[in-house]
Amino acid sequence: MMKNIMSQNKGITMISVTIIVIVILILTGVLIYDARDSLKVTKLQSMQSDIQNLRDKINNYYSEYGQIPARIKYTNTDNIGKIMTTGVISPNIDTGDFYIIELSLLENLTLNYGEDYKNIISTTTESEASQYEDIYIINETSQNIFYVEGIQVDGEWFYTDYTSEDIDTVAVNLRYFDGIKIPDGYIYNSGTSKEDLTIRNTSDATKIYNWVITNEDITEIPADVQIEETEKANFIESVNLFNGYYKNNTDNSVIYIVNEEKWSMTYDKNGEFKDKNGDIATIPAGFQVSETLGMNTIQEGLVIQDEEGNQFVWIPVDDINDIAKEANNENGNINYEGKLYDFTSTSAKEKDGYGVGTESNREPDIISDDNNGDNLYIINNLLGTTYLNSSELKDTLQEDYNAIINSISTYHGFYVGRYEISKSSNNIAQSKPDNTVLTTETESANKWYGLYAYGKTYNTSSVGSSMIWGSQYDAMMRWMQKERIDVTDIGTSNQSLKNIYNLSDGYYELTLEASGENRIARGISNSDNNNSISSRIDTIPERTSGII
Repeated sequence: MMKNIMSQNKGITMISVTIIVIVILILTGVLIYDARDSLKVTKLQSMQSDIQNLRDKINNYYSEYGQIPARIKYTNTDNIGKIMTTGVISPNIDTGDFYIIELSLLENLTLNYGEDYKNIISTTTESEASQYEDIYIINETSQNIFYVEGIQVDGEWFYTDYTSEDIDTVAVNLRYFDGIKIPDGYIYNSGTSKEDLTIRNTSDATKIYNWVITNEDITEIPADVQIEETEKANFIESVNLFNGYYKNNTDNSVIYIVNEEKWSMTYDKNGEFKDKNGDIATIPAGFQVSETLGMNTIQEGLVIQDEEGNQFVWIPVDDINDIAKEANNENGNINYEGKLYDFTSTSAKEKDGYGVGTESNREPDIISDDNNGDNLYIINNLLGTTYLNSSELKDTLQEDYNAIINSISTYHGFYVGRYEISKSSNNIAQSKPDNTVLTTETESANKWYGLYAYGKTYNTSSVGSSMIWGSQYDAMMRWMQKERIDVTDIGTSNQSLKNIYNLSDGYYELTLEASGENRIARGISNSDNNNSISSRIDTIPERTSGII
């Protein structure tokens, strides 16, 4: 009896195992098929991502330099013909020669494909380079980009990020000619330079616009221009920024270029950025650098932003000795004190009688009057510190100043908030447009001390923050003078100087510079236009009127 039961169980087990094995084999085949199919789609998406990235980089490069980043012509007619059979090379748009994209000219570029470019060196001939296939090429006229090797999915080959259905439309939305942007909905028509450049509407070939060059800034609409009243201000701003506009000579209608705000990829580590003038700034990890015209050179005021949209402007410092000097050497550490300046319309000179140990302008230093300990109590409460006396706080200020100077010495500059300081929902300092400004009035219970504390709260893995030091403010003024801005101009009404907003209209800017029993605020307030942006205003730390 026992034997029969065991035999039956054994038979059932073998049948079950056989069925299970068959099912597993079927499922495995399905999974392998799905995995292979998924891998092909992933490869296609990677190639499309590469091309989108390249298009942005090349358009920015062309906008700045007036030429594509390419020098070696791609002459492999077999490979170009292979791409042409898929219908993505347009006989109307891709009329120029094809060139190998010179990837080394495009900064902060990460690609999934294109490894063959590394094999091209200065001695590589055009014929040799044209044999490579793991490479990206560009049409000199359309600036359309193609991956020569291609990606195959379900028997269909893909060489770019659009299909034959999109030809002559989607593929030409982002283009420049001779450094001038061709607006969406228009394509290149004729001309070899800015002087005779014409574009035409993609849906109406008879709608032709000519590029009109302006040699000087305009303040009013030209008499032969027809434009809506609501667009006039933007038109003038655009013309002065791009030195021209598109005009239809039949009906006098115009097209002006919108200065689109564009940003680089986020830096995953601290890296150098070199602008078109060859000037260099360090971009901290976690930040993007502006690729927008007027915001992407150090001379104009280079703008960066973090993932939360906080924006900062780079202030270059060529020589650290222009901003600070050694004060003393304690325990093997060099302590610094700030160099402070007085300004004329054309130059700056060191202030008389400033420095540690004086009662005149000095930094780093805590004001000598501790208000019977009340101010120290406020600082401890705000920062979570346990300073027993003002000299301990002064030691911290010295350490902070040393760190700032060492950083400026290493990176040859520093960043200043582009906008007035504001406060996030979790009490972190911000530099964003249109936010509620933090002032000694909004922080009236803590006054200067509250703003000093908030100045220290903006910290990421790559940067630290502080209320601005007087010597840093002076460095900013001296840089602006170098760029031909008169920092002694009384009551200037400019909202933005070198992309830094509200220096000249809004609130005095509080600094860490001390003077006697007071702190120093700088600049102009909207209630006092008798000062200049470089002016110094002594202020009691408890003051609560229009100070930021």
